[in-house]
Amino acid sequence: MIVVDGIPINNDNSNNSGQLTGRSGYDYGNSAADINQNDIESVNVLKGAAATALYGSRGANGVIMITTGARGTSSKKMNVNINSSITTGFVDKSTFPAYQQNYGAGYGAYYYGDDPYGGFELVYDVDGDGRLDLTVPTYEDASMGQKFDPNL
Repeated sequence: MIVVDGIPINNDNSNNSGQLTGRSGYDYGNSAADINQNDIESVNVLKGAAATALYGSRGANGVIMITTGARGTSSKKMNVNINSSITTGFVDKSTFPAYQQNYGAGYGAYYYGDDPYGGFELVYDVDGDGRLDLTVPTYEDASMGQKFDPNL
């Protein structure tokens, strides 16, 4: 068990077998690897009853106690600067493109058959009544299909 400034840290290594043998992936290390060597003031090793008395069963195999120079107090003044910026704007709807809303997908009646339903197909049961409904082709990228008719 490793304790840094009185706080137990997780020293588990969760690498998979490929990472452990250097064949695949990245070795992300563990929390103990994050300790800056330059910050360490002292290292003490507790063994046996002393470790178990302080840390219970987690310390049964021994405890490495690391004390760093960071104590939460400092004679230096700390300055914190926060900068923020917000940009606002508006949308000019007159610049939007004009879309046609009269014709469906497809290439029109001449491509799919005769009028009056030449631009439609009987492929889907849209309303769930058990009968196929007239629909525009859903696999086309053109917008020159049959004119929309709310009566169909």
